[in-house]
Parts: sequence; C-alpha cells; structure tokens
Amino acid sequence: MLNLEQLKTRVFETEDQFQTASNLLISQQFPRLRGKYWHTENEKWIRRIAIETDEGWRVETDEELKHRQMREGNRSKGKGLVSGIMDWLFVHNGILYKLELKLPNGKLSDSQKELKIVFDRDCPNVPVAVAYNLYHVYTFCSWIIKNDLKINFTDKFEKYEM
Repeated sequence: MLNLEQLKTRVFETEDQFQTASNLLISQQFPRLRGKYWHTENEKWIRRIAIETDEGWRVETDEELKHRQMREGNRSKGKGLVSGIMDWLFVHNGILYKLELKLPNGKLSDSQKELKIVFDRDCPNVPVAVAYNLYHVYTFCSWIIKNDLKINFTDKFEKYEM
C-alpha cells in the first residue's frame, strides 16, 4: 500500500536520485501512463574525464573541460536539444504534459522560465508542473489520469503528400 505521507517527506541528495525514484513511482502506480512518458536528458556533463598520454593517464584540465562542454553543447543544440526542456514529458490522449523535477531548494533556470511561458501561453489548460517531492509527482500523474483530457484529430498525417 502506498504511503502518501512518505512521498512528501522522502529526501534525495541528488536530482538523479529523484529522477530514478519518480520513474519507479510512475511505472508502478500509473500503468495507463506506461510507454507514454520519458525523461529528457538535458543536463550538462561536468564530470571530468581521464586522458591517456604518452606519459600515462591524467585528468582533463579546467580549460579542456570547458572546451569539451562547449563542443558537446553545440553538438546537442545542432541535433535539436532545447535548452530548458522539462525533465519529464508525457503524452496522453494527444496532449503533451510537462513536469520539471527540482530538489526542495531548487529553482527554475532562466531558460526553463522562458520555455514555461511559451508552453503556458500555447496550452493554457495544460500547465507546466514543477515537482519538489514524490508526492507532487504522484498528484501530477493522478491529475492526468483523473481529468483524462482528450484531443481528437480529424485529419490523418498520411493524407498529406510528401
């Protein structure tokens, strides 16, 4: 039996732990959402790497780390990565739901705030939600299922010529 009070008080040291626990909660408690949600990997990689040289191994310098992050960031943007995209995206009945996870003292980045304004303007009935604990994740998913909003498309994509 799910203890909702424990969901409110569970503390995570990292957002990765919060992400993993959220995925487990959603997959176990909301079977109607299985296969309809995903985590969008959008975090910067700050872990240093080891570099092999003729003299042996060494850890990359601050300058090398900075250049690698810029290179990877540019590569990701070139492939369509959107800065500020929410952590979890759900598609249910033709509607895209957005959920951002933050540790209790976390704040939305400037790019997340800008994207939230765009999403809230374009889809005012489906707001971007921010969860600071597992209880928020649970209530958000419950809201999706309870409201069961639907969009019906009259045209099929296949009828348009390429």
